[in-house]
Amino acid sequence: MVVRLWKKEEDILHVGLNAKIVEIDSAEHIIYVSDMNENIKKVFGKKCAIDCSQAIERENVIYVNYEDANDVRNISFEDLAVGDEVILNIYDSELQKETIMADAIVVEQIQLGTQRM
Repeated sequence: MVVRLWKKEEDILHVGLNAKIVEIDSAEHIIYVSDMNENIKKVFGKKCAIDCSQAIERENVIYVNYEDANDVRNISFEDLAVGDEVILNIYDSELQKETIMADAIVVEQIQLGTQRM
């Protein structure tokens, strides 16, 4: 039996087809997103800045073909477009930071939800 004495890293708590890209700042690698569905709990509001630098650096910008689950591809930041639906994997502490500070939320992974590739 293995006993771990350290605290597990924070889990990614916000996952799902939850955001729509409303603006892109290519120079700073920031996307601005809004909530996908006005009827669900508000997470991003009408315009929320998402820092994609870390996801880009870790090659965590992906596309999954919904018709073939084995078709998972790395894509580039440039493949994202205004109007795209995206799945953002974000730590809960990052979402809380946005309410306190003006900094962009750092995203761990971006999955393009719009099926066009």
